[in-house]
Amino acid sequence: MANLIITAANIIVPVANTGAIVGAAGVTITAGDMVYLDTLTTTWKLAKCNGTDAEAGDDGLAVALNDAVVGQPFSYLNTGNLDFGAIVAAGSVYVVSNTAGAIMPIADLVTSTWRFSPVGYGTDTDTMALLCSTIGATGVAIL
Repeated sequence: MANLIITAANIIVPVANTGAIVGAAGVTITAGDMVYLDTLTTTWKLAKCNGTDAEAGDDGLAVALNDAVVGQPFSYLNTGNLDFGAIVAAGSVYVVSNTAGAIMPIADLVTSTWRFSPVGYGTDTDTMALLCSTIGATGVAIL
């Protein structure tokens, strides 16, 4: 498999009773991007599993709900259910990709230095239960 192909049009308002949070963009962000909190600048940047511990989400991971450029506010979600459109599989686990901002199936997490940063799991063909705030980045490198 490969990275999920997320289109901004498919990022729908979070499923019932999940609240979006507002943060400041530290880079250009597109709806559906995985972002991490850069504690040095207190802004959100594109997450990736093959970068630093911070880039893998040690200090916070979330999914962007709208586009933003550097310095602009944007909404993100790190817990609850999010409708991605028909691109996820029920029961499949998804993690931060080695491509900045992307999400991939856990089966693609294969390189020894990549970190295990769980995003969530598919509850049906279009909804993912996000685990970013519950588990967050583990800091564990794949062996």
